[in-house]
Amino acid sequence: MRKRQSSKTLIFWILLCVIICLTSSSMVSAEGPEQSVKEAIDSGDVSVRFSSTGAASGHIANVVITSNADSDITLNLKNSGLEGLVLENPYLEEQDEVITDTPGTSQGGATYTPADNVTIGSGKSVIVPVMGYCMNFDKATPSQNIEFSLTPTSDKTSIQEISRIVDTIDDYPFPENFTSGRRQTVEQMAIWCGQSENKDTSLSKFEDRGYDLNDEDIEVVKDILTQSGKSTQNIEALSGKEKEEAGPLDDFPMVYTVMPIIIVVIILVFILSRRGKKKEAPKPQAPQRTSRPAPQPQKEKAPAEKIEEPKEEPKVEEEKLEGKEKETEELGKEEEPEQELPEEPEIEDEDKEEKEVPSEEEEMEMPEIEEDLLERDEAEDKTPEDADKGPSENE
Repeated sequence: MRKRQSSKTLIFWILLCVIICLTSSSMVSAEGPEQSVKEAIDSGDVSVRFSSTGAASGHIANVVITSNADSDITLNLKNSGLEGLVLENPYLEEQDEVITDTPGTSQGGATYTPADNVTIGSGKSVIVPVMGYCMNFDKATPSQNIEFSLTPTSDKTSIQEISRIVDTIDDYPFPENFTSGRRQTVEQMAIWCGQSENKDTSLSKFEDRGYDLNDEDIEVVKDILTQSGKSTQNIEALSGKEKEEAGPLDDFPMVYTVMPIIIVVIILVFILSRRGKKKEAPKPQAPQRTSRPAPQPQKEKAPAEKIEEPKEEPKVEEEKLEGKEKETEELGKEEEPEQELPEEPEIEDEDKEEKEVPSEEEEMEMPEIEEDLLERDEAEDKTPEDADKGPSENE
């Protein structure tokens, strides 16, 4: 009885193994051959969309892979073909990032399940975490949820230098005492220090960004760069000069030579500009000097007053003439006509001047003046004898 039971169990296990082999072979035939993520992208079997996590290193992005194939497709994640490619940031002021690994499938958030490959059904999608590092030390960390573009090159830096470093990091035997966080710091420093544009960046600037290295970390960075074919002699952050030589002249040698020259130039320019202002100072006063004679129109009014003055003169002269006529009538021969003769041309000249200034009052007074003048002339022309005869004839 025992022999029969053992034989039955043996047959059962054999049949079970056959069934498993048949099902696995049918699944492989249905899924097709395994291919890398990069090959599937190039063939059009899948479409991808990369979005940023907002991290500078480590888990830098997530990629959503959607199958376009008619049947299930299996993708190799361990050798995805994405290593060394660039995730290009659409914002110029932010860093691009380089891919180093696709370790498994995402379970939501920052957690993922490690896997070497993944099978995707037709029309289905899967989220894969992307590991990598920032490439441009002088730019800001990428913003969260922005969409990256996958490209083999970068306009912000040379991808060839970084690709060799990434290949070295992938196979580098890190010390056992290195935690995952410490390893990420060293890898990020190796990528930054390996770029030519960062060779003059001091170690303190890296520390300000949160990358504080001890002597052992610096030695590992040097070893990674040396294995990738990069010389470390001219890299300031790895040279140790900053620790050995303390002093402002070493960090800013040009400041203390150029600044005095700049100060002297500024002083000279200031002095010359002051002199130029002093020379140009009289120019705005010139129009003030020309504007001072502006009261000249008031002087022109003076002749008008002089013209108006003669209006009163005829009255005064008439009174004088009337007084003289009375005196001549009373005195007769006592007045000498020779003394009055020089006054006649003055009266005539004044009359002429009065005629040059036309006015209604003068025109009314002129005939009376002329009659008085005629009577005066007639009186002067008469001799004393005629004056004596005149009354007798009239009688």
